[in-house]
Amino acid sequence: MSFVDVGPQEGAVHQPLFKYMRMEHAARLLSEGIVRIGTLYAYRDIEELGRVVGDDTEGTKSASMFVPDLTMAQQEHIPEFVRDRISLLENTTIRMVNSKFVIAEQSPNYYVYSVAEEYDPGADVCLRLQHLRQDR
Repeated sequence: MSFVDVGPQEGAVHQPLFKYMRMEHAARLLSEGIVRIGTLYAYRDIEELGRVVGDDTEGTKSASMFVPDLTMAQQEHIPEFVRDRISLLENTTIRMVNSKFVIAEQSPNYYVYSVAEEYDPGADVCLRLQHLRQDR
């Protein structure tokens, strides 16, 4: 494993952060100052990134609600949790027994520069990023 310190150690007041990357990205960062910043959705590509870096649920979340017995005849009878996702036609009654409502959401596709607080000696390349004190 390659390990490189970035930044002087003197005056550091915080724990370091660790940036794991491919060798070609580390070489360009150290020789040319070029930083690769990926998108949130790019981290979902497990085939490309592997399971250590990739996460197919990155930027997603879901919530669920179990309802043992529910009769809906008016819009206000629909649980608030899903009210904006279900519409009742006029003169309609729906009865649901042992139902589970699930709402899945995705965050916008942000640009992300991810770092870790822990060092993993099993990674191919790791840069240690040291916070520096700013004396005024």
